[in-house]
Order: sequence, then C-alpha cells, then structure tokens
Amino acid sequence: MIIYTISSNSMDEAVILEKGFRNDVFVEIEGIYYNLFIIEPERLISELELTFDIENRNFFVLDTNTIVLKRIDNNSVAEQISQIGESAIKLMAPCSREGDEILFCLSSAEKEMYAENGWNTSVNKNTLTRI
Repeated sequence: MIIYTISSNSMDEAVILEKGFRNDVFVEIEGIYYNLFIIEPERLISELELTFDIENRNFFVLDTNTIVLKRIDNNSVAEQISQIGESAIKLMAPCSREGDEILFCLSSAEKEMYAENGWNTSVNKNTLTRI
C-alpha cells in the first residue's frame, strides 16, 4: 500500500488544515488507485449542522470514500491510513484510469460542479508525491 498526495496541489498543507478536509490523497494497492475524501470531525459536525439546522434538510450524504480522521496533515494521514489497512481501503470505490490519468471518484453532480468551476477531474499518476 502506497499513500500519495497531489504534488502540484494548489492548496498547501496550511490551507488544507484550515479547511478541515482534503481530497488530494490517493492510495495505491496492487496497481489500483483509491481517491480518499478526508475530513476532520469538527468540519463534519459543522457540515451536519449546516445541513440539518440551517438548510433544514432531513438527510446528509457523505462523499465517496470518506474517512474521518482526527488530524489531516500529511504525516498523520499516512500514519492513520496505514492503521486502517489495505483490507478496509479495498472496500472503497476504486478510481477509473485512462492511461496515466487517474479519474477522481466523483458523482455526476460533482463532475458537473467541477466542470462549472474549471477544476480538474483527474490527475496524472506521475505527478503524485508519496507521503
């Protein structure tokens, strides 16, 4: 199991820590890549409060491959994902690939939102940095 982050990521670690979530982490197991959405408990709680209390919805749907971790800096992520282990990661949705391009695990609504904002929906595996 190899854990990567996007090396050309525009959000540096300080910004990631401030936001309380990240989707720039990939885990490779036997040549298969998994894109993780990692969120801190405090950020998840604020998202739930926003959904239930402010938006007055009765449901909350987690992003694909969501993991709640106490700390989301690179070192903590690598340590905690190693503790989670390969067998748990293999239960998640794997990324599709087109050659060296790894496609983010996005719903059709997320893909539409990414397109509207000009965000990348894939990453070249050669730009990943091991953490």
